[in-house]
Amino acid sequence: MGHLFPTSVLLTELRSRGHDIALRTLAAGVDTGRDLGFATAAVDPRIEAMPLDDWKETNPEDALRRAQGTFARRAKHEVDDLRKAIDEVSPDVLIIDANCWGAAAAAEASGLPWLSFWAFLPYLSSEAAPPYGPGLPPLSGEAGRIRDAQLRPMLKAVFHEAMVGPLNRIRAQVDVPTVDSADDYVLRPPLMLVATAEPFEYAHPDWPDKIQLIGACSFDPAPEKVPDWRGCRRPFPAGPSAGRRSRGCSPTLRRPRRGCPVPRTLEGSVDAGNPTRPCRNPNESPPEIIAGPDRSN
Repeated sequence: MGHLFPTSVLLTELRSRGHDIALRTLAAGVDTGRDLGFATAAVDPRIEAMPLDDWKETNPEDALRRAQGTFARRAKHEVDDLRKAIDEVSPDVLIIDANCWGAAAAAEASGLPWLSFWAFLPYLSSEAAPPYGPGLPPLSGEAGRIRDAQLRPMLKAVFHEAMVGPLNRIRAQVDVPTVDSADDYVLRPPLMLVATAEPFEYAHPDWPDKIQLIGACSFDPAPEKVPDWRGCRRPFPAGPSAGRRSRGCSPTLRRPRRGCPVPRTLEGSVDAGNPTRPCRNPNESPPEIIAGPDRSN
């Protein structure tokens, strides 16, 4: 249902390989899905009537509880909604947004092959990385091990409190195994596709192979009409940084011809093969968005 734009990148790649795509999403995304060639319909309006409002909270723990409460309330409607879609489409495979708890339970109960799509990093424990949540940098040595060992149980408890009870109530209704923890829920799908890659994230050598990092799914369709200023460009060095380079990066500003609007843009992109080189020649071809089964991408 959610994360339409990054999911659409994955679905577009699958469609280009010959698969027929049926999509269920928010009403506002139906036209977008159809424009991309997917058989798209809106989810049950009762699901859409429960928007995320975690921004109303003043601290991260309460915000997490509020968000998870929204997912729990949506879940009971997602079960019937997915069952209806299965009856209508007779799919070969189900791709479920990671935040759709009810749809995930219904997918597991359906007996069909299914996987979860994560537009964000999974909140799955790893001894090789800091605990999920506070945004801590890695800390090596004994100090890092002590810090992480103290924080990890506390942060796990927050997820456990917010998730496990509501998850198990909906899972019991569709007769699938209950979960013992947030980690247990994350690992239920036979396959997980995560929209990031190790150059952008810490390595997790203790994660199972069924977690596949497929790279950033950046939804950036071409505009219907090319802006006039796109044809009015002439490169020149970027202001005070003219004549200087940093780690192989040479960004340029584009100066429009007289009479053209002045877009203030830098050209360049992250070098996915070498994160120490933040920019690349803008004339180079970008890397493929969807990677194969090798996690090293």
